[in-house]
Amino acid sequence: AEYMGLPVRYTRHNPVIIIIMAEIANRNVEDALRETELLRTYELLNYDEINALIIKRQGFEYKLQRKKKLKSDYLQYIEYLNSLLKIIHIRRKNMKYFEHEEEIEYSIVGRIHSLFIGVCVRYSSDISLWLTRIDFCLAWRKTIQLGKTLTAMLQIFANKPWVWILAGKHQFETIGSTDGARRLFLRGLSFHPTNREIWIEYFRMELLYAEKLRNRYEIVDEKQLQSADDETKLILNGKLSYLVYRESIINRPDDVEFHINLLEISALFDFTEDLQAEIAGNLYNKYSTSELAIVAIATLSIWKENQILLSMKLDDIEKEYEIIQLELECLINLDVCLIQHSTSIMYQCYSQFLWKRIINRDINYSIQQLYKVAMDFYMKCYELSMLTPLICEQWVEITRLFGSKSDEIESLIPSVSTFPDSLPLNISYLNWMIENRPTDMEIIKNIINQALDNIDINIDSYRFLELAIEWSIRCFSHDDIEFLFQRGLKLKPILEPIGLLYLSWCKNYKSQDHMWNVYKTYLKQFDVNNHILFYKALDLDCEFSCPKLSIIRSYFESLVTRGHKSNTDVDLWVRYIAFENKVGDITRTQSVHWRALQTLKDSAKELFIQRFLLLQVNAV
Repeated sequence: AEYMGLPVRYTRHNPVIIIIMAEIANRNVEDALRETELLRTYELLNYDEINALIIKRQGFEYKLQRKKKLKSDYLQYIEYLNSLLKIIHIRRKNMKYFEHEEEIEYSIVGRIHSLFIGVCVRYSSDISLWLTRIDFCLAWRKTIQLGKTLTAMLQIFANKPWVWILAGKHQFETIGSTDGARRLFLRGLSFHPTNREIWIEYFRMELLYAEKLRNRYEIVDEKQLQSADDETKLILNGKLSYLVYRESIINRPDDVEFHINLLEISALFDFTEDLQAEIAGNLYNKYSTSELAIVAIATLSIWKENQILLSMKLDDIEKEYEIIQLELECLINLDVCLIQHSTSIMYQCYSQFLWKRIINRDINYSIQQLYKVAMDFYMKCYELSMLTPLICEQWVEITRLFGSKSDEIESLIPSVSTFPDSLPLNISYLNWMIENRPTDMEIIKNIINQALDNIDINIDSYRFLELAIEWSIRCFSHDDIEFLFQRGLKLKPILEPIGLLYLSWCKNYKSQDHMWNVYKTYLKQFDVNNHILFYKALDLDCEFSCPKLSIIRSYFESLVTRGHKSNTDVDLWVRYIAFENKVGDITRTQSVHWRALQTLKDSAKELFIQRFLLLQVNAV
């Protein structure tokens, strides 16, 4: 039973059960003998690899015959077969042999599908399993299996809107069934009548369907388009999207961003002028005081850019001219809006428009004119005290990418002085000073201290402190660096990464004793859960010629005897054994191994034995 991968506990059961399980497992292995024989015949795998493949499959099949089937057993089998497919693909490519794919690869793919079905039935509530199955279907272009998977998902996860969207897009984009997609979207809306994403995707699908029909008529016979019946003309002009829009605003009556999204989508098509006018009119009438609605209407013409770029009638120079005119038209409209509604939100929308137009360029032409408009706008914001953290970040980013060094510092100084608690601005300011004025050490030191006093400490703050420490190592004395590290250790959200950096610095610039003293004094009290800081100190100590064996053993002993996770922490025991192995003390290694088996819970012993065996194999 042990040899065949059967758990020892099954030997206490009726031998007949074991025989039946063995027959089922062997039958499943025998079903794969055809593909295995082909792999050997065409030298995609050698004789030893074939034997290893059969034994491995037997082990997996026996695990799947257990009364209690584990999710990990299915996933490990799937991962193994997936790795086998990758190896076969690489060897086919090297050998330039592409015959018998149906008998080899697709047979294995079918087995993986059956495993996915089994694990999804048993653990149907685990959404990650379904997503993994969908990814596999997409990778192997298994359209039918993907459709079955999505159908099963809809029965289980009908309360998740994104599943309806995924199924609808599969019907429309992959299957090419507009009616099927429409039924799924409508069915999804019956469960989620106010869901924004489903309405948007349904609206987009109807517009894409109308565009597809128009393109088909234009390719086949343009005269047939003009002579089409009234119902066909309504569909070709996107009237179905009218119905979707009108129904959607009934279910979402007070959502201005939803209206704007629909307006932006409709602006991507060249046959929706009437629809755009209706949406813009509703926006203006219902949300005349909303800055978002005003800006959306003012910048509506920029959405024609995509149509201009795809136009076959214009050359590159004409396209460039047309897009510049669209930008100028939007800027004029926005200037008028700023005069009428001089609010911080309006200034932020103006900045967002400039930032998108400058950063996300679709064509290569000079942006100097737009850059000058942006600089004038940002200085105006500063003078009128209309700056926000987002506006400042966009200002700094634009000057960094397209301006001079003086432009960048002219944007950084007022931005940081206005928002001293902004982490991205402080990082940009410190980085600029280090790169361009590294000799101004007092100024940089003040920047670091003021930033640490003002910024809100979170995990992202580590990037600022890391940058400050890297510069300090090059310029400051060891005492100043120690002070900076100890200040960083007071910031709990970033204590662990700072501690790791502190230990590395001690190893490189101080001494072995100093490193352990830092761990004992400052880090040990915080290293009670995953012992990452202790493991880091252990790895660094092993790089010295004479490791501190007594100190390391004392810490290990305190963790395995008094640690609150010593009966479940497999990694701790394995690291202890690995350390004693490296030292070469066989007696201590055996003692630690015996103590681990006595201490660990039954649920952790199997993993410990696997890790221990791998450790022994690596040592050999």
